[in-house]
Amino acid sequence: LWFICDEWDYRLTFADRNPAIPMPDIDRLRSVSLFADHAHPPGPETPISLPGYFTGRLVKSVEYDGPRELQVTYRGADHAVPWSRQPNVFEAAYGMGFNTALVSWFHPGCRILNGLTFCEWWELAMQHNSMGSTFGTILPNQTRSLFETTLFSPFGQSLSLHQHIGVYHDILDTGLSIATDPKYGFLVVHLPIPHAPNIYDPRTGQFTLSNSPIHGYWGNLALLDRTVGAFRRAMKAAGTWDN
Repeated sequence: LWFICDEWDYRLTFADRNPAIPMPDIDRLRSVSLFADHAHPPGPETPISLPGYFTGRLVKSVEYDGPRELQVTYRGADHAVPWSRQPNVFEAAYGMGFNTALVSWFHPGCRILNGLTFCEWWELAMQHNSMGSTFGTILPNQTRSLFETTLFSPFGQSLSLHQHIGVYHDILDTGLSIATDPKYGFLVVHLPIPHAPNIYDPRTGQFTLSNSPIHGYWGNLALLDRTVGAFRRAMKAAGTWDN
């Protein structure tokens, strides 16, 4: 099981942690794992990092090429190649006889990557895709969206923040169902936390935070710890954690 925790900051989690935000499950995992304190991401942002992770090659730049392709330029190369035609870690695992799964966010990997037995993905919550799915909800929310942004709203939680909460719960539920199923041998879960918008209030344990784009990051770190714990407990109960 491979977690990719979007915008997870090393310093605020380990070196300069807020003492009011305990992270027992992250600390527990660290104590029994190989832990790297000088690791670097393969790129400066998600669109570059994910192709780097999945292909095992450093990516210089990417270019969106319609809804079903991403053109990737590797470092040291002078031209772009289609991401869909590049060897990836899922193909390698599938070739070794493992069922593979991707539970993803932002990149529509299900349309692009080969070697997947199971795949689901969710969009990044933005104003244009957070207004609802029916005429009755979209009509008033279009007007409301003129008075708020993804991070700020005079109405409390913005529409995008509500969407982000829903995406988090969908990814959590799907990831847990796959991680506890022994038929899968290789699983990647790309979590939309602690990436903004900040949704979790650690004081109450509820998804009620709003209008807190800076200090609210601590809450999302607490939610990440809670998420790691949820996976550990569910996998322990299902017998998939230790193997």
